[in-house]
Amino acid sequence: MIGAARMLICIAMVSATVSCGGEREQQACRMEKEAVLALIEDAPNTLTMSRISSGGLAVAWSSGWKTWFVKIDEDGGRMGEARMLERCSVPSRMPDAVEDGGVKTFWPAAEGTSFRAEHLDSCGFKGGGVALGILERPSGGRAGGAHVAVIRGDDEPVGIVRVGAAGVFASSISLVASGKKLVVAWHEGDPESSRIGLASVDPETLAVTGMKSLSVSGAGAGPSLAANGGKVLISWIEIVRGEKEAVARVRVALLGDGLEIDNLNTVAECRFLDCTPSLTVVGERFGISYRDDADDDGKPEFYFRMIDSAGNPTDSPARISRADGFQGPLITYGDPLVFSAAIRSFQRSFLVGLNRFDLKGVKKGGEFQIYADKSDFIRVAIDARGSRVILVYGEDRQGAGRILFGKVNCRDR
Repeated sequence: MIGAARMLICIAMVSATVSCGGEREQQACRMEKEAVLALIEDAPNTLTMSRISSGGLAVAWSSGWKTWFVKIDEDGGRMGEARMLERCSVPSRMPDAVEDGGVKTFWPAAEGTSFRAEHLDSCGFKGGGVALGILERPSGGRAGGAHVAVIRGDDEPVGIVRVGAAGVFASSISLVASGKKLVVAWHEGDPESSRIGLASVDPETLAVTGMKSLSVSGAGAGPSLAANGGKVLISWIEIVRGEKEAVARVRVALLGDGLEIDNLNTVAECRFLDCTPSLTVVGERFGISYRDDADDDGKPEFYFRMIDSAGNPTDSPARISRADGFQGPLITYGDPLVFSAAIRSFQRSFLVGLNRFDLKGVKKGGEFQIYADKSDFIRVAIDARGSRVILVYGEDRQGAGRILFGKVNCRDR
């Protein structure tokens, strides 16, 4: 359990709202359970969480030069020990991968080393497995690149394949399961041209079954994927020069079986360039969030908008809350509400802000905040089912850190 002296649960800056009759209304969200998943030697670069079809959740994080993962239950209890992910622990399971225009053996000189991941994403797939997308910048003699790891049982080896290159400015990766394949998109981050890489992978054989580079206007960044009923939706950022200043266009499109683009649309044009789009499945449709400084006050906020099953934006964007921290909003559908988690600032520190809203972006209650009195929370992942929300958040404790679990229950009163 997290000590009360170090962890404070702030009901919210707006936790006591005023109704039409003038009565103050209590925040409907409460922390049910909190736990420490891991103590780490350095602040976390990134973390991710996903559900496992056989039950429980998988959590992965990267800190320093290592990437770890652990399986947990709904109360944050470990289902086995945390394992460090090594890039070539079982060479016999590593097939040849298409790499930068040629076919090369998978890191013969890098066995036994882990990843310094710039960004992680994960998804569960049929059969109880978990796929992990790993984006690593080149550094320290390492080539870097975008990788896909497939994690099955605790006693089974982890299969890893490199699906493409990543440059010194590579920033994010996204991964979904669609049918019998995994689809991955990543920001290549090459100094000469900033593009979005696409690949499909067979989770059984780790064969790379398709590769493309997404052609974008200007500089591309921030891909996000969502899969629903055989359809894969992709969102990304295009930074282009406007009449007076650069703008970031949030774009969405459907991905075909051959990774081709269909029905390209623009969701928004943002003044804030790092708008970090996040997609989620909402029933038979999709939802998207992104950051912007639309009111020109120097502090980014985030917005929500629905997208129909054909990939067309609907309704108007709705402002949700501030999102001026290290990480933009991640959204998930709890049915009937959408939940979001973002890192934001408050009194010279960074905290986790949890919001919930309907499909038109109308907020329900105030923002639920989680913060520590002598450290900052700088990374967060979220999952929701009904009124219960599971959060995993990474703490920076002046160089060291922790990976924390929180279970929140939100009910209207």
